[in-house]
Amino acid sequence: MIKPYVFLLIVLMTQNLFSQIKVAPVNPLWTRKIDSALSIVKKYDSDYYDTIIKYCKSIGFWRGNFSTVENNIEEITISVNEINNSCINNIAAILVHESTHLYFIKNKRNYPIEYEEMLCYQTEKYFLKKIPNVETFLLENVEYQIKQFERDWVFILYV
Repeated sequence: MIKPYVFLLIVLMTQNLFSQIKVAPVNPLWTRKIDSALSIVKKYDSDYYDTIIKYCKSIGFWRGNFSTVENNIEEITISVNEINNSCINNIAAILVHESTHLYFIKNKRNYPIEYEEMLCYQTEKYFLKKIPNVETFLLENVEYQIKQFERDWVFILYV
C-alpha cells in the first residue's frame, strides 16, 4: 500500500516543477527547453530566478523576430525562431532579460525604451558571466547590444 505513494513521491521530487509559470502547450520540446533554461537560471543565480517567478506568470511563443513581454498578462513571449534555433543558455538569458522588463513595468520604472533595453542587456550580461564556459557568441552579442543602446541613449540625451 505504501509503495505507490513512495513511487509517486520519488517521481515528483525528480521532476522540474515550475508550477508558478504556465508554458503554452504548443510543443513538448519547447516546454522542455523552457524547463531546462529555468533550471540553469535557478542553478547559477537564484535572485534572477526569483525575479522570473515573481513577475512572469506565463511563457508563450510567437512568430515575431524577437522575444518580448506582454505586461498586461505578465507573459514572456519567445520568438519561434529563438526557441527553435537557440542554445539553452540563450533561452535562459532571454528569460532573465524579459523578466527584467516585467520587473520595470510592475515597479513603475518608466525609463525611455533605449535606456531600459540597455539595462536589460546589462542584466543579461551579468547573468551570462555566471555560467561556466558560456558560449562566446552570447557574450559578444550582449556586448554589442549594450553598446548599441548606450549609443542610442547618449544620442537621445543630447538631442
